[in-house]
Amino acid sequence: MAAIRKFSELYANSCAALLYNKTPIQQLSSSSFDVILTDPLFPCGAVLAKYLQIPAVFFLRSIPCDIDCYSQRFLTT
Repeated sequence: MAAIRKFSELYANSCAALLYNKTPIQQLSSSSFDVILTDPLFPCGAVLAKYLQIPAVFFLRSIPCDIDCYSQRFLTT
């Protein structure tokens, strides 16, 4: 449990470091991106998309063994 807490704190700190750092935020804002690709397990991407007022596209890269590639085939048959 301590490892999970430590990982969560690390991720929250890195997200805060990005969001409160004006230089990369200004660069991202001026780049006129159309969308942010983000992993739904880590909410910083969604927060950044909301801040920049652009859509977020979620992909789940954490599914092992490429099971995500086959799930659509089973849903359509």
